[in-house]
Amino acid sequence: MGTVFCIELPVTRAEAEEYNYVNDTQKGPVADDEIDYLRSHIMFLETRGYSVTPVHSGDDAIHLIHQDPKAFDIVLLDEQMVGKDGLSTLDEIKEFLPTSRS
Repeated sequence: MGTVFCIELPVTRAEAEEYNYVNDTQKGPVADDEIDYLRSHIMFLETRGYSVTPVHSGDDAIHLIHQDPKAFDIVLLDEQMVGKDGLSTLDEIKEFLPTSRS
């Protein structure tokens, strides 16, 4: 089975402003144990103003966020990864950053 992403991004600038998502570039890690297969997804996000940092595991994403919690606006996780899966990674991020939304 391949990777499936369901992403809800603000549709209009007004909607983005309503949810306080407006700045020059949204930044975030994309965690997937098969990151090389996501080049097209990363390019798609980058053409829409996102600065993407590819990482190979949930632990790598957590480490990155721990280094600088305010550096990222969004985190994209593969639900099924070797080692720590996406949901466990999300739980740990939310524990570290309790005001984050999922």
